[in-house]
Amino acid sequence: MYAFCYASGEIKFGRSVPKGAIEIAHGPAMSLKKYIAASARLGYDNETLLVPGVPEAPDQQLAGDALARYMAWLGQRSVAGVVVNSMRATA
Repeated sequence: MYAFCYASGEIKFGRSVPKGAIEIAHGPAMSLKKYIAASARLGYDNETLLVPGVPEAPDQQLAGDALARYMAWLGQRSVAGVVVNSMRATA
């Protein structure tokens, strides 16, 4: 299972990373979802998972910086079977 986000900061899960999305991490579905849900920010609907700092960023550069910080933070907290990836967009 993959956790990925869009430029808006919205985090989704799936069996592949859609074109234009950025992979955050991958691993077993249950572990990955718990790992991400515990660290993500909730949207105003109290359901949507967001990368902290991305929706508030005034431009894409600062949004990318927020995503990089989030991924670095995740990478420092290991969970069995979950691998946090370096930033890259799908082509």
